Amino acid sequence: MTEDLFTTRLDSTSNSIFTEDCRTGLVARSLPRFKLCVTSPPYLNSFDYTDIYRPELFLGKFVDDKSSLKALRHKTVRSHVQVNWKRATTSDFGASYSRTMVRIHAASEHLWDTRIPLMIQAYFEDIRDVLAGLRSCAGRKAHIWLVVATSAYAGVEVPVDTIIGEIGLKNGWLLKEIGLLRELRSSGQHWNRTNGKGRKCPRLRESIVIFEKN
Repeated sequence: MTEDLFTTRLDSTSNSIFTEDCRTGLVARSLPRFKLCVTSPPYLNSFDYTDIYRPELFLGKFVDDKSSLKALRHKTVRSHVQVNWKRATTSDFGASYSRTMVRIHAASEHLWDTRIPLMIQAYFEDIRDVLAGLRSCAGRKAHIWLVVATSAYAGVEVPVDTIIGEIGLKNGWLLKEIGLLRELRSSGQHWNRTNGKGRKCPRLRESIVIFEKN
């Protein structure tokens, strides 16, 4: 890392860093028009990244105490159940989402946390707001590349990539491609053995979703 800092210096070009939240609706006022956005939002895997990376957050002085860590946690994408989030108010995310939630609710007795359906709804509401915010500051023919992963709860696969594809289409983006990057192994929290009944654990995948501003 030290070698890279000297061999690939950043002071020879003009760089700007903005700290904004696309979900607020104010991002277009402060960001320049972009041509390409490459990002990987938190996966729908109920991992609290502010907890996983707690040492790094304190070491890098991104947070100073428990209260600032809590404030940061409440600003993250609603991809886990470790916080009592504000409830989502919309669920119009397309046919794939609707079919998935029917199956999730049918298997609700096997979920390891009763708040998981609410978390899934809130996650896609956040993704919708992110895509809307990015579109407001996207240049002509701008592209977004999102690296995401599918998930599964109580043996029900949540096709995150296809749901995001449908959300983007509903928000004015042109869906160019959903490409498979690699297959993933389901963790224990994604698969409840009591609901298995001999069925194989769903194979999860990591995908790239590519949008173009229509």
